[in-house]
Amino acid sequence: MADVENPNERLIIDDIPATMKAVWFESFGDTNQLNYDTQFPTFHLRPNETEVVVQVYATSINPVDWKLLLGYLQVPCYIRLLKSRLRFKFPFIPCFDVSGVVVKVGENCTKFNVGDEVYGMAKHNKCGAAAEYMVIDENLLASKPNNLTHKEAASLPLTALTSYQGLVKYGKIKPGDRILIIGASGGTGTMAIQIAKHFGCLITAVCSKENFDYVRGLGADEVLDYKEKNWWDEFDGYDFDLVFDCIGIPENAQQKARRVLKLNGDFVTIVGDKPRPLTTSNLLKYGWDKMIIPHYYHITTEANGEDLDIITDIVEAGGIIPHISEEFPLSRTKDAFEKIKRGHQRGKNIIVLV
Repeated sequence: MADVENPNERLIIDDIPATMKAVWFESFGDTNQLNYDTQFPTFHLRPNETEVVVQVYATSINPVDWKLLLGYLQVPCYIRLLKSRLRFKFPFIPCFDVSGVVVKVGENCTKFNVGDEVYGMAKHNKCGAAAEYMVIDENLLASKPNNLTHKEAASLPLTALTSYQGLVKYGKIKPGDRILIIGASGGTGTMAIQIAKHFGCLITAVCSKENFDYVRGLGADEVLDYKEKNWWDEFDGYDFDLVFDCIGIPENAQQKARRVLKLNGDFVTIVGDKPRPLTTSNLLKYGWDKMIIPHYYHITTEANGEDLDIITDIVEAGGIIPHISEEFPLSRTKDAFEKIKRGHQRGKNIIVLV
């Protein structure tokens, strides 16, 4: 097919070919487990009643993609999925985020039709976006924002859903709330700043000094360099309404957050402590953490098309602007994983397929 200037003008593929380009792995481990294949079979692309097949235009790499490759996913309350083959079918195609075009629909689909431009987040045990085509339930998708390209849209779902659910559903933010965002210049942090600003909050961002202008441009009202000062000392007694932790606070996180929160303030983290066995002492510690901060939430992002519809409205109103760090072709997915592995990422790394 001839190249066109605007990818959105590309013709929809009527019949899914027998093979496709894809990145996959057969077992958990480091990036050396990732394989790039130009002849990956597509026989599995058979949507059930409420699923659709999406031609993937772009996907993105998140820290959780790296954790999944390692075989470790964190979930609340000390339950850990660690190198479990029970919930994963191999070979496994990684990547949660997707933006693309619907090319086939299940017989009971009502939300989308062939030709619709969509974006969304897959469930953790399926993923599949690091390929030319993927199957995904239509209820996990939303219409792509009209003001974004597919590359921009692919940078949003997981981080935007994480921030929206953490701030709005758990933190219940409202205009005038004072929010402390830790790890403010990363993929989730940049979404959190913009969503909190959209809801009329006052934002204090913790990041490195070289990112001060960047986070101020996103809407941060106050900034702190974590390399020079500890936020729990600098803001002791500040009475924040919410602490939103995007990177994982060192030990005694709840005690540190208690120093800067209002009495009824919320502490929401997307990164839990190191894995602990399910023992009586650890369960007691979890209960103690809840006593220190009753509104303590370690959240796991829910793939949710309805929440993404709300995010689409915020994007189209100008409340969220995607920030792309670097673009990679599918054949260099391993390089994109290496970048996210090193951390300190500003914005998102994108895998471009179309």
